[in-house]
Amino acid sequence: MIYPAAAVANVFIETAAENGFFFTNLKLQKMVYFAHGWYLAFTDSPLISEDVQSWKYGPVIQALYNDLRHYGASPITHRIDIDVAVGKNSEDWNFIRAVYRKYAPFSPAQLVAMTHRPGSPWDQFGAGQDDFQIIPNEAIKDYFKKMIPANEQ
Repeated sequence: MIYPAAAVANVFIETAAENGFFFTNLKLQKMVYFAHGWYLAFTDSPLISEDVQSWKYGPVIQALYNDLRHYGASPITHRIDIDVAVGKNSEDWNFIRAVYRKYAPFSPAQLVAMTHRPGSPWDQFGAGQDDFQIIPNEAIKDYFKKMIPANEQ
């Protein structure tokens, strides 16, 4: 199923709160991006319905940014008010939680550095020089597929 980015973000927000943590908008953007990228790589289908754009600090989903910009750089303390949700204990929910376990320990700066690697989709499509340039799902999928260990393909 394809979800609004806010529905995926809510899984991260709720999981973080369960563990006594809170994300900033910057970190949450990267978390949703990584979930979307890995989902594309493993399923050949998008996880989120919105486009990913190349901004200065990496890939950004503008609608999600707009939902959360009132937090500024402060921790996000509440889920996003949206009628769509990822079903608890569904395959997608478990997938998103696996991405949480992999990437939540990293700082926002570390996640930004990961998205800024040479040859990354962000690097290929604007590298933050031209905000709002769309990063095609095909480029994201191809990049993440290359990172799948051979024994998992």
